[in-house]
Amino acid sequence: MARVVICPTCQSKGSVPDQAQVDKIRCPRCGTVFPLGFAAGSRQPSAASSAPAQAAVSGSGMRRSSAAGGSGPAGRPILLYTTLAVSGLAVILLGAVVVLLVSRGGGAGGQAAAPVAVAEPAPAKGAESEATAPQASTINRTALTAVSGETSVAATPAPSLATPVAPIAATPAAIDPQEIIRRVKDAAVYIKNKVGGRTISSGSGFVIEVNGDTVVVATNRHVAVADLSELPPGLVSPGTLPTIEAVFRSGQGKDEQALPAQILAADLSEEMNVDLAFLIVKGVSRPPSPIDPMVRIQPAEGMVYIGAGFPLGGLLSKVTESQGNPSVTITGGRIAALRRNAYGQLAVLQVDGSLQPGNSGGPIIDEKTGKLIGVAVAKVGSVDTIGFVVPADEVRRALAGRVGSLDLTLESVNPQGTANLLVKALLVDPKSQVGGVVVHAAPASSVSALTPNSEGVWPPLPNTRPVELQRDPRAQVAAGHVQVALGGQGASARKILIQSAHRDLRGRLVYSKPEEVLLPAEPGRIVPPGDLQRLIKAVRPKSLALLGPLIDPAKDCRLDKDESRFKIRIDVPGKLHTLSPEIVVRKNQPVHNSPMTLADVDGDFAALVEVTGDISPGATPPRDRQVRAYHFTVQSAGLILYQDKNNFLRLERAGSIFSDTLRPVHRLIIEAVKDGKQAMNPIYYDVPEGDCLLILERRKRRLRCWYKPKESNHILRTRDFALDLPTKLKIGLSASNISAKPFTATFENFVLLSDVTKMDQALGD
Repeated sequence: MARVVICPTCQSKGSVPDQAQVDKIRCPRCGTVFPLGFAAGSRQPSAASSAPAQAAVSGSGMRRSSAAGGSGPAGRPILLYTTLAVSGLAVILLGAVVVLLVSRGGGAGGQAAAPVAVAEPAPAKGAESEATAPQASTINRTALTAVSGETSVAATPAPSLATPVAPIAATPAAIDPQEIIRRVKDAAVYIKNKVGGRTISSGSGFVIEVNGDTVVVATNRHVAVADLSELPPGLVSPGTLPTIEAVFRSGQGKDEQALPAQILAADLSEEMNVDLAFLIVKGVSRPPSPIDPMVRIQPAEGMVYIGAGFPLGGLLSKVTESQGNPSVTITGGRIAALRRNAYGQLAVLQVDGSLQPGNSGGPIIDEKTGKLIGVAVAKVGSVDTIGFVVPADEVRRALAGRVGSLDLTLESVNPQGTANLLVKALLVDPKSQVGGVVVHAAPASSVSALTPNSEGVWPPLPNTRPVELQRDPRAQVAAGHVQVALGGQGASARKILIQSAHRDLRGRLVYSKPEEVLLPAEPGRIVPPGDLQRLIKAVRPKSLALLGPLIDPAKDCRLDKDESRFKIRIDVPGKLHTLSPEIVVRKNQPVHNSPMTLADVDGDFAALVEVTGDISPGATPPRDRQVRAYHFTVQSAGLILYQDKNNFLRLERAGSIFSDTLRPVHRLIIEAVKDGKQAMNPIYYDVPEGDCLLILERRKRRLRCWYKPKESNHILRTRDFALDLPTKLKIGLSASNISAKPFTATFENFVLLSDVTKMDQALGD
C-alpha cells in the first residue's frame, strides 16, 4: 500500500509506500522539507515528525540516514515508539530534545565548507549514509517545475530508496546578524579583468560551491566577459584577450589570495534578467563557506537584504590611500518590487538600496537567514534608490542547464515553399546537466497563441516534430539543420515560430518560449530583434566622441554633431566632391575631395552606422570646367576605411539618376583603392530606398561589408576582401556628391567596436 502525501507549501501530491522507513521528505517541486505527518489534506505535523530518522526526496531519488539510538523490528527508531506511548507534555518535551539532538548531530563531512544557509549538512561521523530497501520502494510523482520562460513537464518514477543522499537537518535557529555578515563577506570575491597585468574592469562575485581546493563562483555575464569596446583606442594590443583574476578575502592582507579563473558558462543573450556567468577557480587555500543557491527563500516586498561587493573597484582604496585590492563593502536595503513579465513570472527584483558600478555580480541575501535572494546586476542611471537584482531562481535554472539563445541563418528556400535553416543553440550549462537539445519550427499562421499554464509550463509547438541538434563537446553550442514550411506567399508567409528545448538528466524536455522570426527574402544570417539595437545603445556614446574634426579638402563643407541624439550631419554643396580615382581633372589628377570625419583603429574592429534621410541627387550633373561632362548624377554616404588618398575602402549607400532614362537607382557601393588605382571593379548592389545600417569589419586582416535595411531583420554579408592595409588605420564617415544639387548626408548611431566577443554576438563568426 502507498500513503498519499501533500506538500504543505505548494500542494503537490505524491505517495510513499508504507514500508518506507522514513520520517521526513523533501518536495521534488518546491524543495520544502516536511515530516510524513503532513498527510493528505493535513496542515499539521504528526508526532512522528520529531523522530531522528530522516529521509529526503531529491532530484536523484529518495534516501535516509539514521541517527544513533537504535531501531525497532520494523526498522523504525525505538525512541519514536516510546514517544508515541507517553502523555502529551512528555511528548512535547521529548520531541524538543530529539530536535535539539538532531540539530547538533550534523557534523562536517568531506572537504566542502558548510554553506551560509545550511539546508543539508553532511552526516555525523559514523552515521549511515544509505540503507537498503525493497526495489518497489519508489515514489511515483508528476514533476511540475515552474521556470520563467522555460519549463518542464514529465511523469517519471524516482530512483530507489537505496540511492544515497545527505540527510536533512532540522530547521536551524535564527543566525546571529554579525555571523551572517561575516559569512557573506568571506564568500564575496573581487573579480578583475586584466590585460598584460593591467586591470581594465572589475566587479563582484561569490562562492557557491566548494570541492576541495576548487570553487565555483557566480557573477554577472557583463562582469566575467570584459567589454573591450569601452576602452580607449590603443590601450589593448590587437588580438589580445583579457584574463580573469579572482581575489578571495580581498584587502585582508596575508589572508588575501588572487588566482586565475576560467569561465564555466555565461549567458550571452544581453538580457538583464539572465545576466549570469559562472567561474571555476583552482588552488584556493581555506576555501570560503559557500552561499548555497539551492537553499530557497521566497522574495517579498519589504524583505530586508544584505549585499556584499566591491563598488567602484579600486577607487575607494585610493580615497583611503590604501594599497592593493579593496576590501568588501556591505550594503543593505529592502526589496521594493517584484517585477514580472507579461505571463506573471518573476523577471527581476527591484531594490531600494544603493548599487554602484562594481557591485554587479555580488550576492544579495536575506538578513535573517543568510539565504540567497539574488545577484546584483544594475541600477537606474544616477538614481541610488532604484537597483535591480537577478532572482536566485534564475541562478538555479542556469545551474540546471538551459538554452540561452538561438543563432539562425537562412540557408535556402525551396520551390516547394520550405525554408532551410542553420540553427545554433547557445547553451548555459555550467554543470553539464543538458543531455541534448531539440528544436521545433512551424509557420506562424498555423499556430494559435500559446501561453504557459499557471505553473509557467510552456507547451511544445503543436503538430511539429523535434529536430535533434548536435552538441559540440568542446563548446557550449549545439547546431543542426531545420526545415520549416512557409505559410503561403508574401512577407507574412515568411513568419515562423521556432522553439528550443533541452533534455535534463532525467530525459525530460524543458521547453522555452516560442519566438516569432521573420525570414529574410534572401539567404543570410537572421539578426535577433533587439540584439544590434542593444549593442548600439551601449557603445554609441563613447564611439561618437572618437570621431575627429571634419577633413574638408575643398573647404566648403560643414560638419554638425548632435551628441544628445547621436546624430551627425555633413553638408556638401552642389559641386563635385568625390573619392573615386577614375574621376580626374583635365591634368589627369584625381579629384579626391570628399569630406570625412575619422577615428583611429588598430587591428580587428567593426564599425557600424545608420545612413538616414533622403538621397535624391536630381538629374543635373555638377558644373565644373575642369571635369568632363557626366551623363549621371550620384550622391552617397557611408563608412570609409582610410590609410591615405591612394589606399582606402568605402562602403556607401547611394542614389543615382541616369540622364538617358531619368530613372532613380538606389545602390550599395563598395569601392577599394590600392596605390591610387581601383583594386577591383566597384561592386554595386541594388537595394531598397530608405534608411539602412552599414557595417564594415576587419578580422584577421580580412575585410567584410554588411548591409541591413532599417526595418528588416535580414542582414546581407558580402564576400571577404583581402586588401593589404596596415594594422593602424582610420575609420569613419564620408559623403560624396556628383550633382549640382546640394547634399546633406545624415548619420545616426555610429559605433566602433574592438571587442571580438561583441562582434561575434552581433555579426556571427
